Amino acid sequence: MSWLAWVTTMASNSPARILVVDDDPVLRMHFAEVLRDKGYEVLEACDGPTALQAAQEKRPDLVLLDVLMPGMNGFEVCRALKQNPDLSGIFVVIVSGQTTDESPESWGVDAGADDYIVKPVQLHEFLARVRFILRLRDTTVALRSALELNQSLTKRIIAAQEVERQRVARDLHDSVNQMLASAKMRLRKVVDECGKQLQPSAREILLRCDRLLVQALDENRRIAQNLRPGELDALGLPEACRGLCARFAARTSIQVTCSASRSRRRFHQELELNLFRILQEALNNVEKHSGATHAWVRLGIQKTSISLSIVDDGRGFDTSNLPRRGTAGVGLENMRERAEVLGAQLELSSIPGKGTSINVVVPIDQPKSEERARPGTQERPVSTQQTA
Repeated sequence: MSWLAWVTTMASNSPARILVVDDDPVLRMHFAEVLRDKGYEVLEACDGPTALQAAQEKRPDLVLLDVLMPGMNGFEVCRALKQNPDLSGIFVVIVSGQTTDESPESWGVDAGADDYIVKPVQLHEFLARVRFILRLRDTTVALRSALELNQSLTKRIIAAQEVERQRVARDLHDSVNQMLASAKMRLRKVVDECGKQLQPSAREILLRCDRLLVQALDENRRIAQNLRPGELDALGLPEACRGLCARFAARTSIQVTCSASRSRRRFHQELELNLFRILQEALNNVEKHSGATHAWVRLGIQKTSISLSIVDDGRGFDTSNLPRRGTAGVGLENMRERAEVLGAQLELSSIPGKGTSINVVVPIDQPKSEERARPGTQERPVSTQQTA
């Protein structure tokens, strides 16, 4: 049995809780009695406010909702349920004998209802519709759980990757770097002490080895920096982005114009690190695939969101030929997954011969996401242009 089928079966095995809302006590009691005979747990409400209170306190699986009620009609109750983030997952079926020239089903759809039953209704049809909507509800809950599990696994995988990156970066710095530096110092000591006794060709070989060790140290530092950017932890996202753009421009000869907010606000590590990785991956794609001569990076920090855009003047491509989700390149998939972890969507647009752009807007919840500004600093939410 598949995971989805198992979750659906488990949900179906527990008795569903149904809230019957009708101002007619005879009809309400009739529906409640029929449903209880079939093993359902039934709650009753005679008007809209009572129904909303019961939904808030008891969290039913399904609401059977009459339309014509005093004070607050069924459509208003349905809208109130669907607009409440805590109650929007409750399935609502409008049960009414009200008719007009328009299709009654369209009223329910407009109000956000999941189904519409027109009274009078045969008992067997009523029960069949209830069973159907409950099965639909179970499947929907299972799908939501699967999506949440997938997102949770993605977060854990990304977190594990970052822990491993940090370990490797530390090992490179503490072990490989030290060995390379020690070998370089010993080699220079040999050249200094034995230089006059060496043949010119042997001396040139030693000097070439010395240059290779210097290059190896620089490359080792670059790899460690890419694995775990120390400036991100120490200085924050804007400074880390500017540093990344400067190093990228120096290494690739692709001109980069970086406009990053001067705000000193700090955010939780997950947000800063994933946005930095998205920029890092996007610049890698510019280098490997775009053929660009210039790239523009903009990082904007607003009160309720952080925006990141990367635009290049490369060859571009036809986005209609982009592989479907799950089969695209590793870089693009990594960027998408990191954006989704932050509750954002990554937007990619490209035109052949006119470059490519990537945009991410991350919503931020200030009380949870924002940390204190570092002591001795002052917020300056002004964007400046920097050419790396």
